[in-house]
Amino acid sequence: MGKQKAGTQRKGGGGKKLKPPTPPSEQALQRRVAELEKKEDAHGLEEARFELRSVQSGVWELLNLDIISRVYSLAITDPALRTLWLQVDSMSVEDLHGRIMYRRACFNLAQAAALVGHVRVLTALTKRKKKGKNSASSADADALFAASPSPLRLACEQLAKATEDGFSDAQKTYEHSALLALEGIPEEGGLDPEDDCSCHDVNDELSHSVLILAARGGSEKLCRALCERGIQLSSFAVFKAVENGHAEAAEWLLRHVVENASSEEAEYTQMTAPHVIVENASNGTLSLDEYGRLMDALQELAIPITMYNYAGRTPLHIACIEQSVNPIGLDLLRRGADPHAVDAYGRMPAEYLSKLDDGALVSMFEFYASEDAAELRHTV
Repeated sequence: MGKQKAGTQRKGGGGKKLKPPTPPSEQALQRRVAELEKKEDAHGLEEARFELRSVQSGVWELLNLDIISRVYSLAITDPALRTLWLQVDSMSVEDLHGRIMYRRACFNLAQAAALVGHVRVLTALTKRKKKGKNSASSADADALFAASPSPLRLACEQLAKATEDGFSDAQKTYEHSALLALEGIPEEGGLDPEDDCSCHDVNDELSHSVLILAARGGSEKLCRALCERGIQLSSFAVFKAVENGHAEAAEWLLRHVVENASSEEAEYTQMTAPHVIVENASNGTLSLDEYGRLMDALQELAIPITMYNYAGRTPLHIACIEQSVNPIGLDLLRRGADPHAVDAYGRMPAEYLSKLDDGALVSMFEFYASEDAAELRHTV
């Protein structure tokens, strides 16, 4: 995508110069509020008061045309964003400004800034919120950050997408944006229930909590910040960090969830995490060093190495199913995995090695799993 000048709207092959809206005078708005109060026009009064607060709090000063042009460009090139912008696509430029300001359509200023990673605007909004604590300025900023979808969710979604697509610069920008968006949410109000949900369908990305999105984005810093705000802990956050190869975030989440989550969530994490780690080390998502780091964490947390998952298999079964005998299978044996564990199908781990062409390696595994090598297994 080529660079687009701020103040230019892209539509088809043409362009249109944007003129920044002129803020109405505070005196004129005050007169309008007084008139609407006399008329008892509740709807018009609410809008006029909001517009007055916007001018008094200085939100107009933060309206940045570059946000509009960048969001519009993203909406054209990204199918997912295009769906979100269908409501605003046909609006006039002036109306688009107004709707972003007044939350009458898809995005307000904080949402738009989070969506495109505009750190400067998010920083200005959070600073204005701090300076105007318990004032109209703070209330206005609270409303911006409380909109749905929340700026926090938008930034976290873009963080996950940028990380999974391999854009490291964008990853840092959206991590910073998400941290600022989190800072903008009032402490006393808590997180939006849609952001702080427990995801029971890990394949449904729309239901991922912001903690799971942060884990997908590999941001230990953001995961820590969310947990400090009391977000609901999820085993899926651990699994998603592992599946995306983020060992540092995965280790921190693993320890935090096991030690602080509900007993049910902690138990499910302990029952499943070893298998997820072994599977992703076997398929190359995790390096051997990352695998070793996470396995060491499991043992420090006293999670049994021969743990049965929901399918009735142990991590050693998974390694053998993946035909990953050396080094994963042998390492599990050295860590004390039971080579004679029988899964729900009545099979021991070695019985899944039929696809392995290396007969010598299979023989070595079978010897290592035999009673004759029991003492040897525990010497490393």
